[in-house]
Amino acid sequence: ELTSFSDNVNEGIDIPNPNLGPETSIGYELGLKLNYQRLRAQTFVFWTKLDDLLVREKVGEIDDGGDIIDVLQRRNVSSAIVQGYELASELLLTTEWSLYGNLTYLYGQNYTDEEPLSRIPPTQGVVGLRWRDRCGRNWFDLYTWLVAKQDRLSARDERDSRIPDGGTPGYATVNVHMGHQLTCNQRITLGIENIFNEFYRVHGSGVDGPGISGHFGYELFY
Repeated sequence: ELTSFSDNVNEGIDIPNPNLGPETSIGYELGLKLNYQRLRAQTFVFWTKLDDLLVREKVGEIDDGGDIIDVLQRRNVSSAIVQGYELASELLLTTEWSLYGNLTYLYGQNYTDEEPLSRIPPTQGVVGLRWRDRCGRNWFDLYTWLVAKQDRLSARDERDSRIPDGGTPGYATVNVHMGHQLTCNQRITLGIENIFNEFYRVHGSGVDGPGISGHFGYELFY
């Protein structure tokens, strides 16, 4: 932040600020875990207070041959909170089959500007069906990744061309992973992602998510 001049910020030109200080935060977290013979679950709630938050602000303009370009600078100007919860569980249907899932929710608020905190991920989770043989040498996962629409945007989010007008649409992908333990220190894995070729974009990303794709892996442990 002392020497960098950058026009790769999607809003204008970033200039350095030699007077930046550190952000500070204080967080609280409370969790509960359950472990029964057929059910394992855990949940956590958390709250974090942020002070002296680094925020990019407009500090001027440049006339580039008739095109007005904003000049931006990071400054310690904001106070904010981030809070949310996480849930995860697995239910054993038989000795080999289980249902599992997780859910994450985040809420961010910029108190200084009285608006949502920028780039907060949407509510999302996974629901899946898993098979494992009794020896643990083979496994199979079929799961869906579910993501809600994120339309709670800050002014900066609304100016960001990487975020569609009105917010980032929700989506769901279906995926499958499988694996086989060759020896005690060798494993092969195979996965197919986004089986139905769903169009989606992760919130705040500059590129669309991949369509149907696959991967094969070999792991050697020492």
